[in-house]
Amino acid sequence: MNRTLIALLLAGCASAAGSVGGSPELSPNDRGRVKLMLRSVSNDVKEHYYDPKFHGVDWDAAVAAAEAKIDVATTMGMAFSHVAAVLDLLGDSHTLFLAPLRRIRVDYGFRAYIVGDRCFVAHVRPGSDAEKKGVSPGDELFAINNDRIDRESLPKIEFVYNVLRPQLGLRLDLSHPGDQPIQLDVTAQTKEFMGGGRHGSVDLWDAIRELESEYRLNRTTFVQVAKGLGVLKIRDFSDVDERVLRWALRQVREQQALVLDLRGTPGGDIDNLKTLAALLFGRPVKLADLVYRDKTERLTTRERDDAFTGKLVVVVDSASASASEALARLVQIEGRGTVVGDATRGHVMHARHIQHDMRVRSDTVVWYGASVTDADIVMSDGKSLEHRGVQPDVRITPAVDDLVAGRDPVLARAIEMLGGTVTPEEAGLMFPFEWPSL
Repeated sequence: MNRTLIALLLAGCASAAGSVGGSPELSPNDRGRVKLMLRSVSNDVKEHYYDPKFHGVDWDAAVAAAEAKIDVATTMGMAFSHVAAVLDLLGDSHTLFLAPLRRIRVDYGFRAYIVGDRCFVAHVRPGSDAEKKGVSPGDELFAINNDRIDRESLPKIEFVYNVLRPQLGLRLDLSHPGDQPIQLDVTAQTKEFMGGGRHGSVDLWDAIRELESEYRLNRTTFVQVAKGLGVLKIRDFSDVDERVLRWALRQVREQQALVLDLRGTPGGDIDNLKTLAALLFGRPVKLADLVYRDKTERLTTRERDDAFTGKLVVVVDSASASASEALARLVQIEGRGTVVGDATRGHVMHARHIQHDMRVRSDTVVWYGASVTDADIVMSDGKSLEHRGVQPDVRITPAVDDLVAGRDPVLARAIEMLGGTVTPEEAGLMFPFEWPSL
């Protein structure tokens, strides 16, 4: 059996600074608990995964092999890692082990961003150790803890170091613009927090939302650029209250031209996706087919007499995923507008989140679970976007100098395509990056 990318990452996960919470030895009870978690999430996959043949993976054998590895694991983090590696064998963007989250929140002080096929530092937290060590926007990032970065590996590296095994620090291989590659060790900022679960334990989904909010704020924002031209920025389809989404779209409806900015949007609630699609098309449109294990469900938008009917440009990038990719591709298929930016992530499946709880002491309950893909999403052209993504009609990406200066030539060009005029500097100020509080 080939080792998965998650397994390879976890094999060398211990950075020079070590793991959050240290590396306590596993007790027999701990091993039993992790093996119970493995069996629970394994059964979730067996019951709900859309492909009953598991893409050729001998599932029972893989689970048995993971149990054997848990028997010899030396730390809780490594035991969790073996559970995660089993689910990663499926090669599925939406099937993940959601391990019990630690009470320690970590922030490494920078955000990485794929442009084309290269990775760059996009933002550095003021006052962080990364800033003090000289990490700057525009630095090209080659590896984290010796794990090479590319389009496929970056989301998994982020999953490992932010969710599965947070570290007290990271070793970065990078280069400043025009300089030779160097190595830097950056120390994470940490903060202990209490979750909202029973008996003070961490509630799984609340904690996950906290981690995700570190990469973007979830509010939907509308900016009127000029008379008849606006920009709608959607950061997340999940956490947007439907009333807020409808309010934002009402602001757009009277405009003659719209830029829909889906950069960095990870997807989310399919009902919000259908609502937005209906308000962009007006007429009933087949969005996609959900292909489950034993049935196929057609997703169709309903007719709306209050839809926006003006010109449309959709902006995407390498972090646009799931629902945002499906909407961008629908715009292309239906000829509704123009998609500009960078190729999207190619993480487009339909998943259900299954939560479990486990009492570890009389007064403590921990939460864990799995995200399990229960359906493939096949677009109306008969193709899945998983591992393919959306290729923009007009490819525009920021240059290194733009990242350094905080300019946004992509949004400026999208506005220009609709008859507006803003400079890249002005576009860069429309939706400024905001660091979440620690």
